[in-house]
Amino acid sequence: MNLESFLITVGISLAVGMLIGYFAREFFQTIYRVFHDLYASPKTLKRYRPPSRQKDSSNE
Repeated sequence: MNLESFLITVGISLAVGMLIGYFAREFFQTIYRVFHDLYASPKTLKRYRPPSRQKDSSNE
């Protein structure tokens, strides 16, 4: 293998690896965002907003 074909092979491998890494990162961030929205936000909303409403109504 001469130097030119070696450099072309390395360049293509790096480009393909970066593309695969980018799409894998986007995929895992999307999965994390979906699970975070499903499991983190509703619990905090249900847990903290109703007591504040009850305290406001009991003070009046």
